[in-house]
Amino acid sequence: MQLEHFKETLRKLCTEVENLTIENFVYYDAILESRSINLPALKERVAQAQLDPKRRKEVHQMYSEMWKAVDGTGTDAFFEDLLKNLPPSGKPN
Repeated sequence: MQLEHFKETLRKLCTEVENLTIENFVYYDAILESRSINLPALKERVAQAQLDPKRRKEVHQMYSEMWKAVDGTGTDAFFEDLLKNLPPSGKPN
């Protein structure tokens, strides 16, 4: 149970990293496109970009190794611990 909670926390962290990356891309593009920045319009562009499935997929692929690490976190240790704590069957191996 604690492992799943930990992994869910890591997943949320990864999603936030992706959101920040998308936000930074939008800011960078906006700065290149215009010398004057309208902050509310820029924030709206960020919100739209974060909802864009194509952009989400691109950024998700950038962090694919991070996601693999999160998904594998503790799995081996969990199963090893589970096997160590199995009740004895009463039968010789």
